[in-house]
Amino acid sequence: MKKSLKINTVTYARITGLLYLVIIVFGLYSEIFIRSNLIAYEDADITARNILSSQWLFRIGFACDIVVFLCDVAVAFLLGRIPIFPV
Repeated sequence: MKKSLKINTVTYARITGLLYLVIIVFGLYSEIFIRSNLIAYEDADITARNILSSQWLFRIGFACDIVVFLCDVAVAFLLGRIPIFPV
């Protein structure tokens, strides 16, 4: 006898909310703590030097952005699974 895995809409909504929190935390961390320390808006040479001098910080920021983008895809999928008008 096969058991079917049925996930109810409340679980989809909770997972989606958790992913939204991940997006907020990682996005703010990447923007406030990483990009603000690396980017000098008035001079591209200073920005390039900052990135070259702290490559790990730049890579962490890039990894945070990848996590945000993957969570965006998952949120889009999960929002499609939540029925607006339950039957």
